[in-house]
Amino acid sequence: MLTLGINYSQMHDSSACIVRDGELLFAVAEERISRLKHDAGFPKNAIRACLDFAKVGADQLDEVCFGWQTAGPVFRHDLKCYATGKMPLTYLNGLNSTLHFLSMWHQESGAKKFTQQFGPTKAKMRFVDHHLAHAISAYAYSGWDISIAHLLSFSVFSPIVMSGK
Repeated sequence: MLTLGINYSQMHDSSACIVRDGELLFAVAEERISRLKHDAGFPKNAIRACLDFAKVGADQLDEVCFGWQTAGPVFRHDLKCYATGKMPLTYLNGLNSTLHFLSMWHQESGAKKFTQQFGPTKAKMRFVDHHLAHAISAYAYSGWDISIAHLLSFSVFSPIVMSGK
C-alpha cells in the first residue's frame, strides 16, 4: 500500500510524507523547498518531492490522507466554541472562521487542489481529525503496545487510549 500524507489547513506549516507498507520513505515541510518560513500554502512542492523520491505518480497512490478534518466539521466546531463561550465571538473571529470554511469547502479540503496539481488518482481520500493525527503519530513511533494520549488545546480535551500493533 502506498500512502501520501498531507498536512494542509491554510493555518499551520504545510508538509507531506509518503509511506509504503507502513514504512516512512520520505517527509518534508513545504517551507524547506519554498523557502517561505511557516509556509501554510498547499504543499505542492513537498508532495512533488515525495512522489519523486518514491519514483511514483499520483495515479499509483492507494491513499491520500489529510491531517485535518473536512471543512464542515471544523466550521461547526468553531460555531460551537462561539456559542459556548470557549472562543470569543468577535467580528474578526467570525469572519476568519467563515472565510476559512468557504476557502477549504471550495477546494474540498485540499482534495480538489491535489487533483488539479497532480492529475486524477484512484487513491482514496481520507481526512483525519487533526488532534487525533497528533496522537496517532506519537503512538505509532512510541514503541509501546498500549498508550494513552491526552489532547489539550484551547478548545479540546480528549483522552484517547490506543492499543495495537
